[in-house]
Amino acid sequence: MGWLLILGKKMKKHKKNCQCGMCKAIRGETKGKNNPHYGHYKYNISKQFLINEYIINKKSMSQIAKEVDCTAMTVCHKLVKYNIKTRTSSEVLKGKKRPEHSKKLKGRKNLKVSEANKQRIGEKALHYIDGRTLKIYYCIEKGCNNKISYSNWSKGNKHCKTHANRLNMLGNIPWNKNKKCPQLSGKNNGFYGKLIKPHWDKYKDTNMRSSWEIKYAKYLDKLGINWRYEFKTFDLGNTTYTPDFYLPNQDLYIEIKGWSSDVFIKKFKLFKKLYPKIKIDVLHKEQLKSMRIL
Repeated sequence: MGWLLILGKKMKKHKKNCQCGMCKAIRGETKGKNNPHYGHYKYNISKQFLINEYIINKKSMSQIAKEVDCTAMTVCHKLVKYNIKTRTSSEVLKGKKRPEHSKKLKGRKNLKVSEANKQRIGEKALHYIDGRTLKIYYCIEKGCNNKISYSNWSKGNKHCKTHANRLNMLGNIPWNKNKKCPQLSGKNNGFYGKLIKPHWDKYKDTNMRSSWEIKYAKYLDKLGINWRYEFKTFDLGNTTYTPDFYLPNQDLYIEIKGWSSDVFIKKFKLFKKLYPKIKIDVLHKEQLKSMRIL
C-alpha cells in the first residue's frame, strides 16, 4: 500500500491481476521461495563448508575468500548468519610468530636502544641542567606525603589532586607564592558540618549507610520504639560527630559499629569528654547478634 500512495496516478493504470514485477512484489508473490532467484547465490558458501574450512581446518577468512573468489567480509557475514563463532586476533596469533610484522621491521636501524643511549641517564643525559626533574616533590600541605610532578611544583599550585579538588570546593582559591593556602582540615574544610547523603539503601524513605542500620531500624519498629536517623550533629572543634540513631522516648543515642577504627575511637572519646551528660551506646557485632538482629 505504501508504494501505491507514493506512485499515485501511475498505479491507477495497472489492473488488479497485473503481472508486472512491481505489482507482484506488492501482492507478495515474489517473496521467499516464490522469488525466481531463490536458492541461486553468487557465492555458494554453505554452513557445512564453513565448519570444515574455518573450524576443522582452521583456515582464515581471507584464505576461504580466495578459494570461493569473494571478499573476506562476505565470509564474515556468512559466519555470523550461520551462528559460527569467529576467532579473535589473540586466538589466531596464539603460539605463532607474526611474519608480517617481522618483515616490516627487518632491515630497520636502531630498533633497540643502543648502549650509548642506555648510559645517557641522569647527569649524563643530553638535556640535563641541574637535576631538578630528578628530584621528588611532595604536596605542600602539612601531613600530606603525596608525590607531585615537577611541572606541578614549578608551574602549578603545588598541591596533590586531593587537596587541589578541595581547594576548588572552597571557591577556586588561586595559588599565591607570597601566601600559604588555607589548611583544609577542621572548619576550613568544605565538608565541615555537612553530612554526605547515605546511598546504601532506603527504609521508610530514609537513606541509610549500611544493612545493619536497616535491620536495627526494623528491630525498633517491631518493638514499637520511636527512632530518628542521624538526628543531630555535634561540634567537636575541628570535626563533627553524628550518631546513627536517636530514641526520643529514652533520650538515648545509638551508634551501630561493625568495626571501630582508630579515628572513630579518638572522635568518640572526644565526644564523651565534651558532652558527658548525653547518653549514648555503641552496638557492635556481638551485641547485635545477641539481640538477634543479625
